[in-house]
Amino acid sequence: MTTNLKKHISIFEKELSLKNQAIESSISAIALTDLEGEIIYINSSFLKMFGFNSKNDFLSGHSSSFWNEHTEITEIIKIVQEKGYWSGELSVKKRNGSKLITLFSANFIRDNSEKTVAMMASFIDISKQKELEKDLETIFSSINDEIAIFTLDGRFLEANQVTFDKLGYTKDELIQMTVMDITPPEFREALREQIFEKLEHGGGVVETVSKHKDGSLVSIELDIRPIEYKGDHAIIAVARDTTERKKAEAALRASEEKYANRRKWK
Repeated sequence: MTTNLKKHISIFEKELSLKNQAIESSISAIALTDLEGEIIYINSSFLKMFGFNSKNDFLSGHSSSFWNEHTEITEIIKIVQEKGYWSGELSVKKRNGSKLITLFSANFIRDNSEKTVAMMASFIDISKQKELEKDLETIFSSINDEIAIFTLDGRFLEANQVTFDKLGYTKDELIQMTVMDITPPEFREALREQIFEKLEHGGGVVETVSKHKDGSLVSIELDIRPIEYKGDHAIIAVARDTTERKKAEAALRASEEKYANRRKWK
């Protein structure tokens, strides 16, 4: 009996040690609090992310000290209480007062009787990623050509303001659409074939016609390239309106044909 008990205790201690090591070595900043929000544990990554030198600097403190928006975290806790978890972007502040944008997740910890005993919060710093996204958005907005990013099956992921203005759609509207939704039916198959043909060779220029929200048809030239966007394969396209060029080319051809016919009858 004693031998079996010692064996079970040994197994339990090993499992507990492994779990503690996993949390301590996690690249995510992890904090455990009691139900009143008092911090009872933080791992090394938490110290590094929030700018503390020792766990003693933070333990026995309240979790509210690193929230930027107390109203927001109150709402999050309500959701955790109702659903058992919450995840999303959350702004927090470091020890020196500077702001971090994090991918935050929280869940309650329950004992064997399903009684809630603590809360665990996990933070991943995505500040640099958000800065990069902001820089890309600035670049997008400063270019006069239409630029759009879409999935391999044509679903829009992102576009610049010029694209929204010219097509006549808001961002919320366009993000719910596909490239084929703004392509007249008679041009869709040809466009699809051109896109995949160019992608096989690393990208290139395709010609098609786009349909704006007001129903107008516009001849465009798409310079497409395969990219990786937020971890997935995607396509970036720069669109140029070729309507005037097409009209000029047609007028030139008509003029050349007229001149050729005149010479023929001389």
